[in-house]
Amino acid sequence: RRSRASRAGGTVPPMDDMTVSEAEGEGAVGEEQKREPEELAARVAEEEEEDADVREAEMADTGTPRLTREEVEQGIARMDQHVDRESRDQSAGTDASSSSGGSYQKQFVNKAPNEDSTMPSWRRRKKHMFVFSNAGKPVFSRYGDEQMMSTFFAAAQAIISFVGDKWGDGLLSMEGGLRGPGGGSPWKRKANRDSRAQGPPGKLKALFLEKGPLTFVCVSRTDEPASVLRHQLDLLHSQFISILTLGIERAFARSASFDMRKLLNGTGPLLRSVIHSGTWDLPVVLGGVAPLPLEIGLRKQIAQSLQGCFVPDVMCSLLFTADRVICISKRKRFKLNHKDLFLFTNFVRLNDSFKQSESFTPFCFPSFNPSAFLYVYVSYVTEDVCLAFVSGRADSFHELAEAKVFVESFLRQPTVRTGLEQALREDTLKVRELPMSAGGGFVGETPLWHYVYYHKGLQQLLSPRMGAPPLATRECQKRVLRGYQEMSTASYDGMTVRWRRSGSFTIIACISLDFDLYATFDSIVDAGSAVRICNQLAQYIHSKERDLLMPVFQLKSNTRTTAAARRATL
Repeated sequence: RRSRASRAGGTVPPMDDMTVSEAEGEGAVGEEQKREPEELAARVAEEEEEDADVREAEMADTGTPRLTREEVEQGIARMDQHVDRESRDQSAGTDASSSSGGSYQKQFVNKAPNEDSTMPSWRRRKKHMFVFSNAGKPVFSRYGDEQMMSTFFAAAQAIISFVGDKWGDGLLSMEGGLRGPGGGSPWKRKANRDSRAQGPPGKLKALFLEKGPLTFVCVSRTDEPASVLRHQLDLLHSQFISILTLGIERAFARSASFDMRKLLNGTGPLLRSVIHSGTWDLPVVLGGVAPLPLEIGLRKQIAQSLQGCFVPDVMCSLLFTADRVICISKRKRFKLNHKDLFLFTNFVRLNDSFKQSESFTPFCFPSFNPSAFLYVYVSYVTEDVCLAFVSGRADSFHELAEAKVFVESFLRQPTVRTGLEQALREDTLKVRELPMSAGGGFVGETPLWHYVYYHKGLQQLLSPRMGAPPLATRECQKRVLRGYQEMSTASYDGMTVRWRRSGSFTIIACISLDFDLYATFDSIVDAGSAVRICNQLAQYIHSKERDLLMPVFQLKSNTRTTAAARRATL
């Protein structure tokens, strides 16, 4: 009877109840052995008919379809094939998947999940980042298992408490190296009254950032300036707020031993990607937004489509790709700075589920309101372009889904689709696309290798993507990024031009009231030629600003476009 119920799609009773009923049935059969076999067979048949009637009534109420034996066997065979295919994919290895353009999220899994602070392999890593509570409880570690490093976190918290008790000041940074022959301490302490912690390159630096009940620590032996590392810690803290809001402080106020890791389950790749972007992504390093170069007329049409599908309580509408922003239309009172925009776009890029179907998820924008969530509708309108609506209502999914249909229909128009695809395909910021007077040309024809134009008013930057010769290797890209970091954080003392020669290349920074221009040249170029090229490059970009930079369009709060009006517009 149990197998028949399973094949028919009925509900199988729990194992314990079935065992008891079978024992009772066996006892009943033992008592009825004295009866005639015909009567016993008739009674069993009646019970089976009653059970069949009950199952048919349940299936009629729930709409459960009947499955034949052949259909069940075919389903099991398909499941076995799916499992075999997944096992073969896993055996191929993570390297093969990443080299063939695998999931972006797989790049940021914990590379050393079984390491702890006592292992030499863990100590050899160039940059660590930790998060722990004021009670010394582990929260997050970039490398290793934070649970296995409880002693290390407790010692770090003890150092912070010691500095606060002895000097009455918060610990900001520590610099050190190998212990000298004299046996002196390898560390030099810097407290709040001296926040500059630049230190010689290559030396070990430890920076501390206390935010409420949490302490963020970076231990690095890279050449990144201390101000850049501190910016990365602040960015990591903002990512915590975007996930949990400031309400986490109330949880620690109720219990200092509160375990925060259960709330962060599954967010490890997201937090590690923020650390990676703070080192390798130019918009994050320089504090700006990278817009997609687009003809101004087409960008205005896209903005009008975002404004035309206005839904009440929508704060902002975004259209963006993996590394470029196409259009922003927002309310005047909604504050969206470059940090919040990066945190959100990185959150979308790291979740592959957003590409599968439309989603509606809570997200906290720390610069707008760090204590509350807003609700974001996310959907990919094309393979590379994502649309997002930021709303203050938790029940606006269906209205936003209808607005997405309006925007998607507009983007499918031939002229719009062609212009957008061309902008995504062609990189107009490449060095070879520039005029020759502005350093344009192929490798060997021009001394200009790379450049970054930062507009201070809009907080937007223009830069060609790295990866082409002579910056094809990861090591060359890292050295150039380190040079940009040093140039952007250095004190100029009224200087408008700063020059830095490093090995095979030279970096020059031109500083003005409206913009900053950083350029990388071949090492053989002289200062006069480099400055002349930078002047011509700045003039060329200024003449093309309408199509290269992105204005932020404003949503009008008094607009009330109904669904019928949007359909009539289409």
